[in-house]
Amino acid sequence: MKYLLFFTFLVFEGVQERRVYVCESATAYAYHYYKIDKCEGLAKCKSKITETSLDSAVRVFGKDKLCGFCKYKADE
Repeated sequence: MKYLLFFTFLVFEGVQERRVYVCESATAYAYHYYKIDKCEGLAKCKSKITETSLDSAVRVFGKDKLCGFCKYKADE
């Protein structure tokens, strides 16, 4: 029974979609993995910053590219 619960936890943990940040400026084009303190791109945002799912960032907000600063940090 312990193993079944552990396996179920792992399955649901993998299903969760990544949370990202978007700047709601009309000129912003990217979503961000990191908050303001770790992302130079998001730190430049003068509009509202929203945390959302990756799917929502693309479909609702139209931010279809990963920020270059976040990509560089993710590759490290």
